[in-house]
Amino acid sequence: MEKLKDVIRNHDFNPEDYDGFMCSEFQFMRFFFLENRDLLTCFDEVNSFLAANGFLELNFTDFKEELSISADGVGLYADPYVNETNRKLILTINKYDPWNNSIDLMIVELIRLRKEKDWAKFQNPKNLALALSIETSKLLEQFLGEKPAEVNKQKIKEKLATVFSYSLLLAENYGLDIKEIVLEKIQNHNEEYPIENGKGLNEKADK
Repeated sequence: MEKLKDVIRNHDFNPEDYDGFMCSEFQFMRFFFLENRDLLTCFDEVNSFLAANGFLELNFTDFKEELSISADGVGLYADPYVNETNRKLILTINKYDPWNNSIDLMIVELIRLRKEKDWAKFQNPKNLALALSIETSKLLEQFLGEKPAEVNKQKIKEKLATVFSYSLLLAENYGLDIKEIVLEKIQNHNEEYPIENGKGLNEKADK
């Protein structure tokens, strides 16, 4: 089975495959029952689940003081009735994190707009890619016959916003993490064109 981190953004994501459920549109939740186990043993089970699914493990020392901890979109806290029957630890994992991530905030707002306008039926991957291509061409048109310093900045802003919007929606459709794929692209470029003797990509490309 695929790692939770790799599929949580997918449209066909099924939380039950990971013994959890979506407590909101953007948050996965799973219970870990203490039963006859001590707190550390149950906490270790949580960390095993996180590690197996592509997430960083949590620190038990930090958790033990407040019986709650959160980091990088992952949260864990003890049930308020932790000393009663059926006590449990509650794990939450954000599908999107609009409160702390500006890219996710834009995606969430675009999704909300799509729902309000009932545009989902039109915004399939092919149509998004086609619209992205068209809007990129319109962006290029702003420079035709103009010097870069003389182009209409307001129109550039509008076209860029449209290009970014379609790009974000296309990435969302395939469950891709924008930050992750861009940083991966940068890393791949650095590996393919390493800086040697003070010369970077531009110097090598000139040869």
